[in-house]
Amino acid sequence: MSAKLPMETLIMKSKSHTLSTWLMSVTAMAIMPAMAVAAIDPSNQPFGYVGDIELSSADISTEPKAYRGWFENGLWQGDLVQYSLATSGAISTTIDLTTSSPSQDGTNPATNNWSANLKFAEAVTADASYWSNRKIITRNSDSGNQVAFLWANLSQDQRQLLDAGLDKTNAGLTSDILNFIRGDSSNEYPAAGAIFRDRLSLLGDIIHSNPEYVKEPNRYAISETYAAFKEDHKIRAARVYVGANDGMLHAFNADTGAEEWAYIPSMLMANLDKLGYKPFAHHYYV
Repeated sequence: MSAKLPMETLIMKSKSHTLSTWLMSVTAMAIMPAMAVAAIDPSNQPFGYVGDIELSSADISTEPKAYRGWFENGLWQGDLVQYSLATSGAISTTIDLTTSSPSQDGTNPATNNWSANLKFAEAVTADASYWSNRKIITRNSDSGNQVAFLWANLSQDQRQLLDAGLDKTNAGLTSDILNFIRGDSSNEYPAAGAIFRDRLSLLGDIIHSNPEYVKEPNRYAISETYAAFKEDHKIRAARVYVGANDGMLHAFNADTGAEEWAYIPSMLMANLDKLGYKPFAHHYYV
């Protein structure tokens, strides 16, 4: 039986055409005269860069959907917005981004575009404990296994990095900051006794991250392994992946905008508590 491929491999195999283009670009640049390029400092990236629009199909005759990230630099809320693309090339969305928080302008649910920000708000309104049931994954630093982002699943070192003030001897305890990161708003200002900053959305700002649309594999590669992979995933549901400055890679349902799962790289564990600081200083996680 073949080994199960990790999540990162599945995503990258499906985007092999993007990798191929990138590799060709790198090869072309490699034969050009060397130029001094400043290193990127993740803690101090250029401000204001929003990723490119991602299309569900390059064939505009099919009137594909388009996806683009968004951010607001006051309370640092974020959004992933769906657009409609006409055969003329005109792009539009029923989501209004001119208000303090995104809102739905459309009146016809059948033709409305979606906003991930609004989808999170709807989920929280329907179920105040929605945050506790989100599928958020990380990696245990001791075992190396992918685990749900829950206190009992973290290693002792990870607990110390995430929440140094909590008693580490009881694996059954949870953590206020861990719950906050998952989406718990009960400890946000202005609630009585609050210890964390207030948020307008569970979704962090999306800057310097290009959305990636993934559906069924569609490359024509002469490879037995890819042929088997393509067959195994020929009815794979459409997803849009994007990184946000809430410490997560999010996987959204491309048709509905609902979050299917999110992934927190374990290397971010020592900086995740900064998400709750009040006063809040913006920090880049992408």
